[in-house]
Amino acid sequence: MNKGIFAIFFVVAVLSISFPVNAQKTAQRVGEGYTSEGIYYEVYVAEDLAENDIVLCGASVSVTREVIYSGVVKPQKEISWREKINGSYYSGVLTISKYSYTTSQTVATYTGVLYKE
Repeated sequence: MNKGIFAIFFVVAVLSISFPVNAQKTAQRVGEGYTSEGIYYEVYVAEDLAENDIVLCGASVSVTREVIYSGVVKPQKEISWREKINGSYYSGVLTISKYSYTTSQTVATYTGVLYKE
């Protein structure tokens, strides 16, 4: 009887052990900084896009970028963005297309056209 109870407790203990999971983003980080309000952010190539989210059209590039803000904040409707792509600098204004909140972050997706400088 004692062995049966011990076996049950052992199985419950083994099943309740949490295993570490690597939940880091695999997306490419393309920038970071602070907003004018002092909120830290990181910019990633959006994960849910096809392999190549960059569409080159001569002197312009259509892009989608995922911005992760520290804390639960209201993201800006537009952001100025500058990035090096294939050895050349491009800049322009990206417009928010969607955003969501996690416990300690705001995740915003921005799209737009960057122009070669």
